[in-house]
Amino acid sequence: MKIIKCIFLLFWAVQVNVFSQSACDAIDAALLRIDKLVVDGKLEQALTALKKIKNDPDVRNCEQMKVVEYKIKDIESKMLQTADKMFEQGEDYFLGRNGKSKDYAKAVEWYNKAAEQGNADAMIRLAECYEEGYGVAKSERKGVEYEKKAAALGNAKAQFWLGNTYTNESYGGETRNYAEALKWYRKSAEQGYAGGQYGLGNMYRNGYGVSKDYTEAVKWYLKAAEQGYASGQNQLGNMYLDGYGVSKDYAEALKWYRKAAEQGNASGQSNLGYMCYYGYGVSQDYAEALKWYRKAAEQGNAISQFNLGFMYENGYGVTKNLTEAKKWYEKAAAQGYENAKKKLKENIWNLVNVTGVVYDEDREPLIGTTIFIKNTKDGVISDIYGKFSISVALGTELEFSYVGYNKVTVKVVDDKPINVYMKPTRR
Repeated sequence: MKIIKCIFLLFWAVQVNVFSQSACDAIDAALLRIDKLVVDGKLEQALTALKKIKNDPDVRNCEQMKVVEYKIKDIESKMLQTADKMFEQGEDYFLGRNGKSKDYAKAVEWYNKAAEQGNADAMIRLAECYEEGYGVAKSERKGVEYEKKAAALGNAKAQFWLGNTYTNESYGGETRNYAEALKWYRKSAEQGYAGGQYGLGNMYRNGYGVSKDYTEAVKWYLKAAEQGYASGQNQLGNMYLDGYGVSKDYAEALKWYRKAAEQGNASGQSNLGYMCYYGYGVSQDYAEALKWYRKAAEQGNAISQFNLGFMYENGYGVTKNLTEAKKWYEKAAAQGYENAKKKLKENIWNLVNVTGVVYDEDREPLIGTTIFIKNTKDGVISDIYGKFSISVALGTELEFSYVGYNKVTVKVVDDKPINVYMKPTRR
């Protein structure tokens, strides 16, 4: 029985060796066909065939496996180089450079080709195209799919975007998930990407997906800020202003707000205006505050729109102008800013434009008559024809004054023209 078993095992071993040798011999023919695919530019097919050989257990010990491994690496390298060129073609059309007219549809064609070859930069561009509707039908879901693909390949920008996606309440078919957001921000941040560092700082500052840690937040904000990332600079300014994770320091807060503001960051401009308005870390300067509030307000920053309205209402750093004040309050209120909504409910906005002429006792126009809103320093002066125009709230009392003449007070009850006759002072 033992003899029969030994003979069987010997026969089996011989057969396996023959089959294995036969399979190894077949590799040579397969490699020739694969080389033809490479010459024809069919790199994906060639790579698929090589990986199939590599994963075949029957040829695992064949000498040709070293050649297979080499060819896999060579083709992957070629594919990456080809994909890079395809991506650059896409960039030419997307940006309208190198003699190409801007054409999002053509850009998407090249990005797709590059993405199919594994180019992560093309994937993140496709995410942008789908999320914004550049050259394709807008689809947040499709955009997020490309974010995920690029992030999985290690693209730091895609990882940052994916972190943003998971911090949103609902975006692209994904629901808010702070643990996922934290994971992707960290991956991006650890690659030195400023956006990821800023995002990770926010997670620590707010305690999203991690215990609140102001010191850790400052660490990541600083990394982003030092790379010139405006949002990181603004947030670092906030930390110094409030003394979170660092000692309260108005000078440092001012420094970082200014860096952000000078890059056009609306929040940084708004905060720099705030510092100038109150004189924190700098001499109080209403005119400078007004300048930065205006820059932020024109970018749609609701806080600055309200503050700009307040300065016009009260004449801080600018001539008092209720019409202009109301305009900025309305812009802030339209964005849901509650303080602006409250302001607009005040009676002072029931404005009318009052016009008229000031005459002397001989019915000759009085040039240079001052017309003040009573008990204020706000007013206008009559022109060479004695005419004036002023916007005031109904019920306002106007006081007319001219040297050598008795003052006249008139209450505004409607928007009809007011003609005033002034009498000289009798001595």
